Amino acid sequence: FAVSEERINTLNASASTFFCVIQATLLDDVQLTLSKLADPAMTKGRPNATLERLVNEIEKLNDQPFHDKLKDLLNEYRASCGRIKRRRNKKIAHYDHATLLQQYGGDPGELPGPSRQEIEDSLAALRRFMEPAEIYLTSCPTVRKGMVPIRPRLGSRVARVPEVIRWG
Repeated sequence: FAVSEERINTLNASASTFFCVIQATLLDDVQLTLSKLADPAMTKGRPNATLERLVNEIEKLNDQPFHDKLKDLLNEYRASCGRIKRRRNKKIAHYDHATLLQQYGGDPGELPGPSRQEIEDSLAALRRFMEPAEIYLTSCPTVRKGMVPIRPRLGSRVARVPEVIRWG
């Protein structure tokens, strides 16, 4: 909602505390989601719904070149989320004692808040990962503008999943 200086001034004049809380909550939620997608496929023997898990499942399809491409894109995504993941581990999902003391003492230290560019870069890396994966699995890309859902084409790998499960 911070698209122009005029709008920011209007929001600050009308309900600055409310919009500050909403902005902080949304930023934490976005960072938490982005960092969870970069988590390992397994944690303490339990499977996670992460991008690494998707890469591991695609490896089972015996398409090594595509698997290698996705693995490289996953590494790029993880690199773009490095600071986000540190914030999650030190401040958002867990309260690191030293980090909180530093923050509430007025010093952001080595964990300053996220920039719009940092979030945009991570989202761009996520799109670079998801687009080839989606095309590979469904044979068609999602329409991004307007968010019109596209069903998998008959004969695509995803469309065959229920059939494979049903017939073993």
